[in-house]
Amino acid sequence: MTEHVFDTIWDALEPDPIARANLQLRSQLLSALIDVLEQNGMTQTQSATLLGIDEPCLTNLMAGRIDLFTIDSLVNMLEKTGRHITLSIAA
Repeated sequence: MTEHVFDTIWDALEPDPIARANLQLRSQLLSALIDVLEQNGMTQTQSATLLGIDEPCLTNLMAGRIDLFTIDSLVNMLEKTGRHITLSIAA
């Protein structure tokens, strides 16, 4: 068996650099959203209502099912919690 060493975990998860950048951004947004929801003290029903999603979708979100969420949907949900996104672009 050949051992392959990756520079980062992201390289191991996604070989395409464009898809990898998308995955990393979605991961950061999802992580921030989960943190907000865990700190807000709301029930799952209240959280789902706030975000405009159903409870099964919220369950997937809280389980980290990143493949089910787009950048747009994550940004929209963060805005609904009162959080605002800032962006920096590196060369």
